[in-house]
Formats: sequence, C-alpha cells, structure tokens
Amino acid sequence: MQRDGHKKLQGAGNRELGESNDSYTQNNKAFTILVVESEISFIGVLKDFLKNEEHLILRAKSAAETLDMIHQHYPDLILLDRDIVGTDIIKLLPELLLEHPSAAIIMMATKPSFSEGIEAIKLGAVDYLERPVDIDKLKKAIDDQKMLYNLMQKSLIN
Repeated sequence: MQRDGHKKLQGAGNRELGESNDSYTQNNKAFTILVVESEISFIGVLKDFLKNEEHLILRAKSAAETLDMIHQHYPDLILLDRDIVGTDIIKLLPELLLEHPSAAIIMMATKPSFSEGIEAIKLGAVDYLERPVDIDKLKKAIDDQKMLYNLMQKSLIN
C-alpha cells in the first residue's frame, strides 16, 4: 500500500497505519518498527517472522523519508540499511537520534566493516548486523528492543 509517498506494509498479526489514524503518536501501544530499506523482499521476511506479534511496520527508502516518518510516527525501532543510495548513514545516525532520542537503531550492512560497526555503536546504534541478515540474530535484536520498550512502558505507568 502506498500513500503520501511512503510504503506502509503489514503482515498477518501486524498492523499498518490506517486511513483514519494519521495522527499516530507515542501513546499508541503497538511496537513500531521503521524499516529503512530498498528491498521489498526484506520487508516480507520481516513480517513473516513477526506475524504472530502486534507491530506497526513502516517503510522508508531514503534519508528524507526516514526523517519524515520519524516526525510523523515516532518509531520505537529503526532497522537502518547502511546501503541506502545517496546517504552517508554514519552521518545520519546522530541526526536520527537528535530527532527521536528514544528510538533504538539497528544498522545493517551488506559489506560490514569492524570500524564502521564500532563507529555506529559509538554514535548510538544498538546493534550492527551483516546482510543478508541472519533471521535468528535479527529476531533476537528486535525481541531485546521490544523487551526494553515494554519495561519503559511499565515504568511510565507506575
């Protein structure tokens, strides 16, 4: 589904932003994942292994779309493809965290380098994964971030 220039994808058990819910805010209880990725096949894999969980999965294909989606939807987790064309992801990381400091960012790279991974973590990424992504590692990384999200939600309620 495409609307307003953004692809929003949903899998069984996942939700997408509905027509009448454009004012999505941090108060929404769904765990929101923004996938910054040019390959639609990755989105399919992601929603397949998250199919029994309650998630809002959004997609952006550029740095500009990513910033726009952050301002609109305040995602809890950003899966950031290092190889987005025309973007220096290392320079984008601090900007993303400045705009939305509570977002967890997992960076993925087709040709990862140890030094870039260290730099990404220093700049605020919570993980740095090699592409193609090992599904078990990605699932664990997402589960870890969701656990932290749930703990934060509980502490805000109490």
